[in-house]
This record gives sequence, C-alpha cells and structure tokens, in this order.
Amino acid sequence: MLATLRVVNLGVIEDVTLELSPGMTVLTGETGAGKTLLVGALSLLLGDRADPTMVRSGTDEAVVEGVFRHESSASPGGDGSIDAGNAGGEEILTRVVSASGTSKAWIDGRRVPLAGLARRGRRAPRTYFEPSRPAARSCRMIASTAVAINAAPANQIASTNS
Repeated sequence: MLATLRVVNLGVIEDVTLELSPGMTVLTGETGAGKTLLVGALSLLLGDRADPTMVRSGTDEAVVEGVFRHESSASPGGDGSIDAGNAGGEEILTRVVSASGTSKAWIDGRRVPLAGLARRGRRAPRTYFEPSRPAARSCRMIASTAVAINAAPANQIASTNS
C-alpha cells in the first residue's frame, strides 16, 4: 500500500507530503485544489510519461517520492524481483523530472530505467475516480470530485444497500 507520497515542484505544488493510513483514502476538494496533480504525481511515480511543462515555473526539476509498505517482509526489488533482504517491508520509489525534459527514476536508492517503475506500477495501489461528468472516466481525463487511493478491488467492496 502507498504509505507516503511527497511531491515537490510539480505544477502549483511547491512541497507537500501526504501520510496515508491503511485502507482506502479519499481525496476531495474544490476544482483546482490539486487532486489531479496528486494523481499525476502518482502516475509519474509508477512509470507514466513525464511532461516537462509539469515542472513548477521557476524551478529546475520536480520530484515525486512514494513509500510503499508491503504486507510481508519481502518486497519487490529494484529490478522487479522479490528482495527478501528488505526486512522493513518498505520500498521507496523516486522520480525526478527536469524542466529540460529529462527524467530519472530510483527504487530504494538504486537508479533504474523507467521500465522498472512501470513494472512496479503493475503492483500499484488501485486508484478510482468519481468523475464530475460521464465523459471523464480515465486517469488521463480527470475532472473529479473525489479520488480513492489504496482501495480494494470493486468486487471486494461489500455493498451497504440491502
């Protein structure tokens, strides 16, 4: 599960750190509050294509860092393998995007190709959006009023309606 998300110099975000609790986290807010930027940061962290125009104006680079906690003490290593030596059960992913267009990635402090983050992204927390209009259904077209992170798959969510 995603435990911490830190975003520095991305769009209008100067520096923000989110500490997420186990279970589902819901981000809500007014239009322009930054929900889309946070989801964009998570997407960058998990291997999506970077756009240098996302770097905060007047800065050289944007940094996104995420701490993932795993249920077992074994965690995915930087190359996508299981690293049983990671006794903390944590994995730290970092992505740096420069204003000049270059992008670098690290897993647990080891430099990895972007494909390493993309492989890790396949094991990422599930993220769901409540679109404000029916056409906005994908992560690429967010017009959301709520974002759920670390959510259980829809087939595991019990209905409260009888």
